[in-house]
Amino acid sequence: GEPARALELLQPLCVPDQPAAAPAWVLAGQARQLAGEHGQAEAAYRAARSCDPAVPRAAALLAQCLQAAGRADEAAAVLRDALARGVEPELNRYLLAGLEGGRDAPAASPEPYVRALFDSYASDFESHLVQTLRYAGHQAVVDAATRAAPDRHWDDVLDLGCGTGLCGR
Repeated sequence: GEPARALELLQPLCVPDQPAAAPAWVLAGQARQLAGEHGQAEAAYRAARSCDPAVPRAAALLAQCLQAAGRADEAAAVLRDALARGVEPELNRYLLAGLEGGRDAPAASPEPYVRALFDSYASDFESHLVQTLRYAGHQAVVDAATRAAPDRHWDDVLDLGCGTGLCGR
C-alpha cells in the first residue's frame, strides 16, 4: 500500500542484467502499477525478464500491463515467448486463452492465480462488493425471512451463500 516507500527500498536491488535482481524488478513493477505509473511498470517487468526470462510472474504481469494499455497483440507475444521458454505454463496458457477469446481455455483457472487475485482483493472486497457493485443478496435473504415470519427471532441461521462473508441482522 506504500508504493513510493517500496520503490525506495527496492531501488538498490534493481540492478540491470543481474539474474538475482529479477524478483526485485518484478516487485518494482508491481509498486509502479499500484502508483499508476504503467509505463514504468512495463519497463520494470521488461527489466526483470531481461535479468532472468524465467522469473515468476514477470511475463504474466507484463502481459496484463500491455493488455490494459490496449496492446493485446504484444501481450499475447509475451505470453507465447514465456510458454516457449517453459515459464509458468499453466498461468501463461490461461492468460493467453483469455487474450485469444477463450480458444484452448483450460477447464478452470489456475489455483495460484485465483489465490493471488483474491488475496489482493481481500482488503477492500466488502466495500467494493456493497458500495461499488451494489451487491445486496445478503439483505434480500434477511428481508424475505422477515416477511415470512415478521415476529420471529432467529437463534440459528445456516448460511448457504457464495462466500461473501456478508450477512444480515
